[in-house]
Amino acid sequence: MTTRYEFDIWIDAAPERLFDYFTDPDLFVQWQGSEAEFELRPGGLYRVAYGTMAVISGEFVEIDRPNRLVYMRRLNSVDGPVSRVEIDFVAERGGTRVSVVHTDFAPDEGVEWGWPHFLGQLESLLSALD
Repeated sequence: MTTRYEFDIWIDAAPERLFDYFTDPDLFVQWQGSEAEFELRPGGLYRVAYGTMAVISGEFVEIDRPNRLVYMRRLNSVDGPVSRVEIDFVAERGGTRVSVVHTDFAPDEGVEWGWPHFLGQLESLLSALD
């Protein structure tokens, strides 16, 4: 069975700025995870640790700064299910519509609460910085 989750949020920031918060490990951990390691190229490493609770690892598939980011990921195991995350950054009304499509994840991964939670944290962080 294929699982699919779609979520979008408008954030008052330019696509370039938001893209950087998804791809620069130092910026990423300001809103999600405790540690991040990225090799920003197709086939490059994607790894995010959430303290001792979880590690998400995988690889980048598509990098089109500042428009689109696609990566494959696994939760806690190199042998676990592989899911696909597609993120589009679309300039809209002076900010950016961030659209996420996450497919083929395990039902217990928390995707349905995770995306709204973490993107809300990113929105709050950027609001506080401005």
